[in-house]
Amino acid sequence: MANKLYIDKSCKICNSYESYINSDKSLKLEVNDINNLDNNLKMRDELVFKDNGQYYFGVEAIIKSMEATKKPYLYIKILKIVPKIFSNFIYKLIARNRYKISKLLSVIKPKS
Repeated sequence: MANKLYIDKSCKICNSYESYINSDKSLKLEVNDINNLDNNLKMRDELVFKDNGQYYFGVEAIIKSMEATKKPYLYIKILKIVPKIFSNFIYKLIARNRYKISKLLSVIKPKS
């Protein structure tokens, strides 16, 4: 498999993204722990998508992984339309606080 997605396996948000990205059983994407990368790549502390030797990070990794698994084009289009400076800022804000956000989301459970 040429395409690989590297996520923080200890992060609930990252694991949720993995579930979403692999929700279509026919279009599997190999997902690995970010700790399996070289030190210079995992130090970035971002999602990493590897496509035929090319690495993409953060928002670009999300876009490329969605394109590879043929996720709804609307999501990809929205991510591409939003100015990069804004989408990168939001991504980094969430990435830096992902453990706090995960705890908050586990406390606030939807009523069933």
